[in-house]
Amino acid sequence: MMKYIALWVLLLTMRSVYGQATFLGFDHLDCRDSLSNNYTYVNWFSQDASSGGFRVYRNGTEVYNQTGQGAFKPACLDLQFVNDGVGFMVVFQPLSGFIQLWRTEDYGITWQQIASGAPNYAGMYIINDWTAYMVTHYFTPTQNIVELSRGSILTSNQDNQFINDQNFTSDVFVTDTLLNADRCDSSSLSFALANNGDTVSYHINFEVLNAALDENQVESLATIYPNPTTDAFSIASALEQPNHVAVYSLSGQLIKAFSSAEIQNNWYSVLELNQGHYFIKLETTQGVRLVKLLKY
Repeated sequence: MMKYIALWVLLLTMRSVYGQATFLGFDHLDCRDSLSNNYTYVNWFSQDASSGGFRVYRNGTEVYNQTGQGAFKPACLDLQFVNDGVGFMVVFQPLSGFIQLWRTEDYGITWQQIASGAPNYAGMYIINDWTAYMVTHYFTPTQNIVELSRGSILTSNQDNQFINDQNFTSDVFVTDTLLNADRCDSSSLSFALANNGDTVSYHINFEVLNAALDENQVESLATIYPNPTTDAFSIASALEQPNHVAVYSLSGQLIKAFSSAEIQNNWYSVLELNQGHYFIKLETTQGVRLVKLLKY
């Protein structure tokens, strides 16, 4: 019995300290509403360690659980709510060996997996009510990996390896285009990890696009045609002529910005782009509009 308990405790501990890696935290805390509900979780296993899992409680009442048998017992590593109904949870799944990020919007009753990462959990930063970062890592004598996963209810905005540092030798600087602003209205975020005497910092500058909360709403914000397209698109004449038009990848990277002549002619060539989905960002005097384009 004591052997199983020791193994279970060791498993949970290894998620954050394996390879002597230490998470040094974010440069600022995320911003949350005051909560009327109290959310907690408990990891458990049976007396003979043949089964186990975790339970989520709201105000002392169980609202959710995951269980497993044998070596496949899931564990909850972190649980954070930003308001009374919306929360994020970090789960270790032995079946896959990876850390998963989950989200709920119905007071913890149902959860949706929105990202996954390396086998060892470091920390979570909640950007807004539908998007969060999760830092994971994996350090061995032969391999170093630090990952920043972006989890989102927009599947097009999910990125399990937004940062995938396999060197751990120098600081990393990136820009992330957020679909809606950070809850703290911050323009950047930094975090750091230390391992065997080495410390590496990761710096993320924010660029904000005002998007809707689901993909159908994003698509309805503007109309372009033809869509899908093989070579080019135009903007519906009913819309105000934009002063800036650009193409972004689904992870928020700027791919192409169109010239004033192309805007004037209302003819936007995407012939050189690879096949796939993109965001088209339209800036007008009335604000920013987004539409998802399929290039085939």
